[in-house]
Amino acid sequence: MSDQVIKVEHLGKLFRQGFWRKRVQALHDVSFVVERGTIFGFLGPNGAGKTTTIKILTGLIAPTSGKAAIFDKNVPNPPIMKRVGFLPENPYVYPYLTPREFIEMCGRLSGLSGANLHRKT
Repeated sequence: MSDQVIKVEHLGKLFRQGFWRKRVQALHDVSFVVERGTIFGFLGPNGAGKTTTIKILTGLIAPTSGKAAIFDKNVPNPPIMKRVGFLPENPYVYPYLTPREFIEMCGRLSGLSGANLHRKT
């Protein structure tokens, strides 16, 4: 197994916004490696691309260019995502679900079911 937990190579993300589909370059040629056993943090001003990078790593959005890998597997990769934890900056909690129902929904989204789901909740 490689000592590289996260590897990002030449990552780019272009968004199109508004009626005129204006181009907004959120990421441009981002590359970094996170080695096993290290602590890594994203620091930078608003709009620097921190959240966009995390969303690409978690498979929530696709990059426009480049590639990203977690545990030597290109993302998105559902089996690898089972090993990744992600706490969004502004999590959305459904007000009509109890805490247990919300946790069970998250477990189902992560591929858990049946007795395995209930054992983990």
